[in-house]
Amino acid sequence: MKKIVYAVIVLLGVLAFCSCGTKKYTAYSFDYFDTVTTVIGYAENEKEFNAVKDEILSMLAEYHRLFDIYHSYDDMENLCTLNEKREIEADERLLDMLSYAK
Repeated sequence: MKKIVYAVIVLLGVLAFCSCGTKKYTAYSFDYFDTVTTVIGYAENEKEFNAVKDEILSMLAEYHRLFDIYHSYDDMENLCTLNEKREIEADERLLDMLSYAK
C-alpha cells in the first residue's frame, strides 16, 4: 500500500511538472506524518506549481488522518477508531495498508 501511495504521488508530480516550464519551485511542509515533506517541481509559473503542490499536500493530509493512531475524526473511520475496538466500516485504503503490513 505504501508503495502505491508513493507511486501515485510521484506520478502526479511527474505528470504535472513534465511541461516545458523552465522555472524550478520548491515547497516544504511539516504537517504530515511527523516528517518534512518537500515538493519540488518545474512549472511555467508559480500559480501552476501551487495548484499541483496543493493537490499533493491535500492527498497527504487525507492519508495522514486515515493512518492517525492518536486522533479520531468525525468524518472518517481511521486507525484510531479501529484500535478502540469498535466495529467500523473501514476505508479500503486502510484495509490495504493493514493487509500489506501483515
